[in-house]
Amino acid sequence: FRIKGREKWYESVEEMQEDLDSYLNHYNRERTHQGRGMNGRVPYQAFLDGIVNDEAEAETIEEAA
Repeated sequence: FRIKGREKWYESVEEMQEDLDSYLNHYNRERTHQGRGMNGRVPYQAFLDGIVNDEAEAETIEEAA
């Protein structure tokens, strides 16, 4: 696949998918994020923390009812 401006040329979709998977893994699981409320966490950890917080909040609401 020849895309103007690219430094790497791909011979197959599978080869592109490997690079995309590697990039997404780095972006979401290794690279710390400096956005508001992230506190240096990686996006994946912030996502998991959000799920835990939502579940804990739901339990608190159920206990109060």
